Amino acid sequence: MALVDTSIISDAKTIRELFAEASTSRCLMQIDIEQKPEVKPVVRLLEVDEPNIILVEPLKAEEADDILSADDVVISFVLKAKKYMFMARIMGVVTEGLAGIRLSYPHSMQKIELRSYYRVSLNEDDVITVQLSSGDFPDTPTEGKILDISEGGLRCEILSLPEGIENGSSVSFLQLPLRRGYILSTSGTVKRLAQFKKETGQNAWLCGIEFAPLERAERNALVEFIIEKQRSEIRKRKEFFD
Repeated sequence: MALVDTSIISDAKTIRELFAEASTSRCLMQIDIEQKPEVKPVVRLLEVDEPNIILVEPLKAEEADDILSADDVVISFVLKAKKYMFMARIMGVVTEGLAGIRLSYPHSMQKIELRSYYRVSLNEDDVITVQLSSGDFPDTPTEGKILDISEGGLRCEILSLPEGIENGSSVSFLQLPLRRGYILSTSGTVKRLAQFKKETGQNAWLCGIEFAPLERAERNALVEFIIEKQRSEIRKRKEFFD
């Protein structure tokens, strides 16, 4: 489970060049609206007026009202296997000339390398559990508290180690509840297993599991879950953004 390289871009020239490349390549941008997480408008970059505004046009006209109803949004776009994300404030709409929605110009961005898996940590507020059992003992499942997860696997805490679970063993039953009632069912391989004692003195195990190849629908659901958690992290780190 490789960790992705992430970094914060605050150099004005680099940001200017990224917008120029995005404009030239006609890349699309996705808007995440905190008040309406189920709505993810896609927009086209029309104009960049540094250092004041960005002008964008929704691909679906009916989503313009959703965008304009927000105060702050998270914008993401992809260039050359790298994903860029930044926060922007909705500045209103332009109806004359080059019509579109005005966004505030960002003074920093987060860059994410897409060639690696991005791992997100789960805190106490969004703890989810995973059910798993070994390939040799499929009828003795146990539950684990997920600590972090990526597109390639997860790391969980297990209080009761099921028979047959050890380094290198196969996990035949792996159920992971994602959002909106969707349950990811797959298998995998134990890549790391380490015993430790909790503060209470109770024995527990850290278990790192690599997922078996996922079907497209399963992978899409998992990626959507990870991106949603990632956006939540960005909102909590607003000090990186002006």
